[in-house]
Amino acid sequence: MEGAVDNPSPPGSTLSEWINNQKVYRNVPSVVSNELLQRLALPEDARCALPKFDTTVLDILLFECPAPILQLISPKSRFSKESPNTSLQSLLHCPMPTLEFVSKLRELAGQAMLDGHVSILDWTRRNVYLPFSAITFWLSIIKILDVKKKWKRALDWMNHCVRQK
Repeated sequence: MEGAVDNPSPPGSTLSEWINNQKVYRNVPSVVSNELLQRLALPEDARCALPKFDTTVLDILLFECPAPILQLISPKSRFSKESPNTSLQSLLHCPMPTLEFVSKLRELAGQAMLDGHVSILDWTRRNVYLPFSAITFWLSIIKILDVKKKWKRALDWMNHCVRQK
């Protein structure tokens, strides 16, 4: 985590001293870095919506979600102080951001949290606010799509070889 150092929290160090107090997310105490990790953590129901690590190749090939699309907006502008109001599973049916965009969101998440932001505004739907864990969800899906692409290429190659015989 960029800028985060696992500094023990000095006595009396609380989140309220850091959030909404013009602090910079650099060399933060563990109470602050742990809060960000908690906000980014995938809830159980979101983990269940994704293929498991020990899943079959067929399950990966059958996993469906929209491909990432380019965003022409600033990742920083997507953070909001509105409470999250939608589930992560709904993201499986919506346009996904690119790896570059999600990586930038992840890089900015610590400072956004300190600035009092608690959600990410969906750029494809009005008044839809996602929890910070959407970042982790998207990163997981992007990894799955990369694995799927590689298996699909291998399957296509194998089918091509079989047809030539």
